[in-house]
Amino acid sequence: MKKVANKEEYIKTAKSTVGNNIKLNISEDIKSIQKVAAITKKAMGGPNVMNAATQFYSPRLTPDTWYLPRSRKMLLKWVDIFFDWDPYVYSILMMHSRYPISNFNLICDEKQREFLEEVLHNEDFDILDLLREMSLSFNKYGECIVLGDWDEEERVWKGFSVIDPGLIEVEEIPFTGKYAIYLEIPEKYKVIMNSKLEKDLARQKLIPQIIKDAIAKGQNYIWLDNTEGLDENGNYSPSRVCMIVNKTDVGEKGLRGIPPLTPILKTLVFSDYLRKAQMARVQRFAYPIEIWKYGDVANDFIPDDETLSKVQSMLSTALANPPYSIVYTPLLTYEAVGATGNLLNIYDDYNFVENQILVGLGTNKNIVLGEGGWVSNAKTLSLQRLIMDYQVMRDLWERKFLKNFVLRPLCLANGYYKKSIMGKTIPIMPQISWTSVLDIQNDEDTKKLYTDMWKDKLISTQTLFSKFPDLNFETEKQNMEKEKGTIFDSRDLPAPVLKTLENKPNKENIEENLVDTSSMKPPRPQKMDI
Repeated sequence: MKKVANKEEYIKTAKSTVGNNIKLNISEDIKSIQKVAAITKKAMGGPNVMNAATQFYSPRLTPDTWYLPRSRKMLLKWVDIFFDWDPYVYSILMMHSRYPISNFNLICDEKQREFLEEVLHNEDFDILDLLREMSLSFNKYGECIVLGDWDEEERVWKGFSVIDPGLIEVEEIPFTGKYAIYLEIPEKYKVIMNSKLEKDLARQKLIPQIIKDAIAKGQNYIWLDNTEGLDENGNYSPSRVCMIVNKTDVGEKGLRGIPPLTPILKTLVFSDYLRKAQMARVQRFAYPIEIWKYGDVANDFIPDDETLSKVQSMLSTALANPPYSIVYTPLLTYEAVGATGNLLNIYDDYNFVENQILVGLGTNKNIVLGEGGWVSNAKTLSLQRLIMDYQVMRDLWERKFLKNFVLRPLCLANGYYKKSIMGKTIPIMPQISWTSVLDIQNDEDTKKLYTDMWKDKLISTQTLFSKFPDLNFETEKQNMEKEKGTIFDSRDLPAPVLKTLENKPNKENIEENLVDTSSMKPPRPQKMDI
């Protein structure tokens, strides 16, 4: 529409359109035209129309991701909080950390076995307690770092310490496949070393010398020796640190493990907000808003400020001394505004959270709650999958920690080794037999099958013994040789013929007792009456 600048232009435009005889209501027509022009301008997209730009999306930039921790130390603190306060998280992680660990026996030469068991089970530390502590650290934080104390003179381990992963920094040594491990010196040790108090002076003696030297030099980290070789005296010196991680990546990103709770952190935050919303309504249910009304609007009775002040004073006195009774006119009314009927129906949301936790931590509800249906003759796939995970964990503890880190140095440093064809020194490692099996039913079925095959002479005795790791074939063979002819001999043998010197046959009495039987006739059969 053509824009009208003033009244004269409007009259000229109107007459040219409809003729000169037209009567115009100038003011009303101008207002109408301006109104239509404003509506048209707005409809055609003027300054009031906003065109939004296309939104960029990234999983790391969503609002719920902003709540998640950004540093590793903060992530581990969150893990501690959820582990301590969430019943599902606590129960599942404790189950994962305990089930693969059990007592074990060492199968080897008797002298070697006595030496190793004396080192591993003593008054200073117990290897079984250490394994449980390491397994808990691995399942909570995704990694376990153990620092060993090696006695150079005695050539044995004096003890082990599980290090807080939050104090560890790891750097990859390029193109070597190896890494350097650094331990952050806790602030409390710096305070103790700089203190002059009598109690702190006594505690300074307990701090390792390597930490004292680092604090004196102003260092914040110390390098942990994870190399193996010979010391300056030519004696074998093992690695002092063992790091076991839950790898979820390769290369430099795979140096550190991530806590198993990491994939479900958003779900746990969502659960906390659900609980927070429900808690606000529950608090209002327990402590409703009390509204006291005085007056009658319908009958135009509005009390003045003095009257309201007297009523308020009366109610304050009564409420401060319960129980109380109030006798007053019908103009005074009471109303409680609470949360009755307004509680959120969050059961479906909690079921979602529960399923997310169970899936993220690799188990199911029946196993956690101990309900029926998860152990039967026909095992469920979920149980088999869980047993496989536990077997992987047990193999990890046995191979990487017990054999490579603990037993291997003990064997090499104390003469339990042999030379290979290539001239390399190979430790004589004992076999580890766990006293409790992971899949009980499968173990029993396998042993029964091998026993039946042995009875049918389809397999050898040595093959049968291989399915009983607590038994050593050579040891049992020697013991059975010792039991021959004793009351412990359980073989089916004929009764022995006992002889004495008096009735022992010799050549003389044999010749004297010879009788000529050539002329002897067989006895005549007697006649029998029928």
